Amino acid sequence: LDAVEAAEAALARAVAAVGVAVVYGAPQRRPDGLANAVVHVDRGGTATAYAKTHMDARERRVFTPGTSYAVVGADRLGLACCYDLAFPEPSRMLALQGARVLLVPMAWEVARSFVLERVAGARAVENVAYLVCVNQCGTVGPFAFHGASRVVDPLGDTVVTLGNEETL
Repeated sequence: LDAVEAAEAALARAVAAVGVAVVYGAPQRRPDGLANAVVHVDRGGTATAYAKTHMDARERRVFTPGTSYAVVGADRLGLACCYDLAFPEPSRMLALQGARVLLVPMAWEVARSFVLERVAGARAVENVAYLVCVNQCGTVGPFAFHGASRVVDPLGDTVVTLGNEETL
């Protein structure tokens, strides 16, 4: 965790120096435990973190769920994380707070990819918002990830879908 915090501080300095924004996932220490966080660092280097609210049983053994949602920037970017997408509430809470784009970094494995495939369009339509799903791809140890990152428009139409390899 010390190494993660040092890397986050270095990243915030680099973002401010270059003048771009970045979103990433990282474990974060909190007073009530460890959070599985999605962090947005704005162009000035200011970080806003969202602690994942919906977790599977394995995650709940390690992480404490968050209790609030984060909408950041002038573009009204709503932050969510992975399994949050399987439930309508996180996306709806973000939309009610003014999010126009829902950004969901995720690590959906191939075995559970049916959830991503079935609900992405619904979350966009339900909230009249763009949905950006950034899914891990490839394999890590015994885990095979689905990839298929995508952008879905507010009518539920997929604007772009990527494959199962690293790409932009």
